[in-house]
Amino acid sequence: MIIGCIVLAAGKGSRFDNKKSKIFYKIDKTPVIDFTLNKLLTVFNKKNLYITINKKITKKEKKNLQKYTENPLIIGASTRHKSLLNSIKQIDAKKLKYIFVHDAARPNISKNLLLRIKKNISSNKYDAVIPYLNIE
Repeated sequence: MIIGCIVLAAGKGSRFDNKKSKIFYKIDKTPVIDFTLNKLLTVFNKKNLYITINKKITKKEKKNLQKYTENPLIIGASTRHKSLLNSIKQIDAKKLKYIFVHDAARPNISKNLLLRIKKNISSNKYDAVIPYLNIE
């Protein structure tokens, strides 16, 4: 069973008070999105990873993102929902049984959580898996 992964990276990060997009903000000289993509590549492979981008990113930023996927970068849209729809329309969804969707600005997802999501969706007991935290 093949599970694809769409990384939504086209957002403006309007609540992030910086001229640069938060996904390209650097922590120890590494853009936030690199942490996210490296984490996702511990569970997904480059062949099944798809990245949506803002059409205004630089050539250098595009080149950096392209090294994480074997697929063309996908131009996002004005909303997260429309960016996801653009991605689904452009990927070869026929070869994928499920699609995992993750926000590029969320690098702190654990490998363990990714594996649990993948295991649960692969069990064929569920049509969707949504992680959550209990809040007391």
